[in-house]
Amino acid sequence: MAEQIHGRGPNGALEAVLVEALALGWRYTRAGKLVGLPRRAVSRRMQEAAFADAVSARRQALVAATTVRLMRFARVGTTIATLQRSLEAADPELRLRAARSALTLMRMLRQQSDLERSFGEVEQVIDGEDFPDDVSGA
Repeated sequence: MAEQIHGRGPNGALEAVLVEALALGWRYTRAGKLVGLPRRAVSRRMQEAAFADAVSARRQALVAATTVRLMRFARVGTTIATLQRSLEAADPELRLRAARSALTLMRMLRQQSDLERSFGEVEQVIDGEDFPDDVSGA
């Protein structure tokens, strides 16, 4: 029988949070605290084929997304060199396009940095929360 997460059942929002935490490699105790379940309940959920498949599929999606990001970063050096040459070009239209591209890249990097910082802050809040003894995983 599926463990209920705060009355939301196997397809609830907290279920998705649990899947995400486990796909990110969090231990059962920590992932359980996040959604209000003891470690044993998380372990039981992982014994259910559909739930374990959902965690596995999400983990594969995260790996694929990370791979794409790494492939993009592999070209960063070439991209920066090209952008720098374009910023120094004699053609003012080319310099303008390069400047716009540089500003767009900086905005994207800032947004990613903001997201990573926000995620880190959420993790700190979760780690510092006082949870009832029955969700300690003991």
